[in-house]
Amino acid sequence: MKLYQEQGFDEERWQDLVAEGKELGKEIKAIADEYGVRWNPKTEAAGRAEGVLEKEEEKDNKMERAKEKAKEEEED
Repeated sequence: MKLYQEQGFDEERWQDLVAEGKELGKEIKAIADEYGVRWNPKTEAAGRAEGVLEKEEEKDNKMERAKEKAKEEEED
């Protein structure tokens, strides 16, 4: 806990955010139930996070290929 305190971690704020997240999840589930949709917050969040990571990796790969191509063109 000392490391967290040194880095300015606010435990009370963290607990508030966790509680807020849980409440939002309950609201989303209730709305999904109204529309007859199954909603699982764990798989939904994991899927979004995975998608974001894949997009970032793709962007990094494109930038790397562009740098390599520019370097090759300079050498020619």
